[in-house]
Amino acid sequence: MAYDRLPVCLAPILYNGWFSPLCLTLTDGIMYLLTGMNICLIEVPELNSQVLWICIPSVLILLLFLFFIRLRRQHRELDEEMGLFGKLVPENVEFDMVLKVMNMALWRINPTTRTIVYDNDYRSDAVDKAVLGQGKPLDDIYSLLAPWDRDRVEHSLESMFAGLSSEMYGIYQMREENADRYHWMETNATVMSRNAEGLPNMVVGTSTCIDLRKEMEKELLVARNRAEESDRIKSAFLANISHEIKTPLNAIVGFSDILPMAETEEEREKMVDIIKENNHKLLRIFDSVVAQSKEDAALAQETVEKSWFDIDPLLHDVLRQYAEVNKNPQIVLEGEISTGSLNIYSNKERIRTILEHFMDNALKFTKSGRVVLGSVWREGGVLHIYVRDTGIGIPKDQQDRIFERFVKLDDFVQGMGLGLSVCRSYAVSLGGRVGVSSTENIGSTFWFDLLI
Repeated sequence: MAYDRLPVCLAPILYNGWFSPLCLTLTDGIMYLLTGMNICLIEVPELNSQVLWICIPSVLILLLFLFFIRLRRQHRELDEEMGLFGKLVPENVEFDMVLKVMNMALWRINPTTRTIVYDNDYRSDAVDKAVLGQGKPLDDIYSLLAPWDRDRVEHSLESMFAGLSSEMYGIYQMREENADRYHWMETNATVMSRNAEGLPNMVVGTSTCIDLRKEMEKELLVARNRAEESDRIKSAFLANISHEIKTPLNAIVGFSDILPMAETEEEREKMVDIIKENNHKLLRIFDSVVAQSKEDAALAQETVEKSWFDIDPLLHDVLRQYAEVNKNPQIVLEGEISTGSLNIYSNKERIRTILEHFMDNALKFTKSGRVVLGSVWREGGVLHIYVRDTGIGIPKDQQDRIFERFVKLDDFVQGMGLGLSVCRSYAVSLGGRVGVSSTENIGSTFWFDLLI
């Protein structure tokens, strides 16, 4: 039985779990389902129009219900994705904040293309001038490494690229682009992913400038060395002070006790001379200790009082002073003062102290021969004063440390080892310098240069 063609409206129909637009047309009991993929022909029994109009609304209601369920599912998935995105954004902000506070740069290296890409760079001193998001040849980074660090850093990275290691840590120096200034850098790196062969195809890492930390480490090292030196000095001082003070004190006290028992005037004068000599030694010890204590307490950095005076009378006065106290007839004191009358602006007492320590050492270590105090005017406005002797001399390997505190080359010779250290401190405070040239068994020359 033939029926008239009945048009049915375009409706969404569930097909394999998805909604597809279909057009239904009924003709002579045959239903054609037309889809975008194929045409399915389904034989259906003859239907009257009344039954058809009853079934179509039911099917539409069912399809709308399924569509609603699908819509709710998509809405729930969207809410979950938005929740994850909401969590990810604060984490990225916190991550950037950590990098910024720690002055770090975050980078990625592709071992295949040998390029490095900076994702973030919060270094205060970015020596490699990173451009975020843009690849940079790895060889350009290698060229900025300090020559003494390049082989080590390059070997560590290439070992990671070859799959020999999975992590890398290093501290090295890196040069600024177009400059000769070097910065200290600290780098951590690890393999992020590998290819099918197990070789890294992405390496991630961080770098930070640690110049400030290195400066602090340097200051701490200096402070530690000072503390160790102070401890050494204290031990040496306690070891030396007892003997060095007792010796002149015993002489002063002992000869003072027997002085009234002297039978002749000659004996009395000898005892008085011995007492004066040891009194002078004791005062020199105390002067050296006080001067060194001022240096340790940084009091030596105070402004030194200076005035104008003639250096020639000072040199002759020191020479005359030691000619009087020299009791060794085998030593001849001479002067080679060629500067003549010369007015200088400096501290007279400190220069005298330097010369007295030089003369004390010369007389102490010279058994016979000559001790010469001289001065000469050199080019560049330098006053050169020296004390030359024919004593035992100083070994070459000991000449660099002779001006250190409590250094004694002969423990059997009286003295605390402070005199030459005081000379160096005074010379520096006056803007000058001291030194020595010596040959064993021939003699020594201690000198003091002062820029006028």
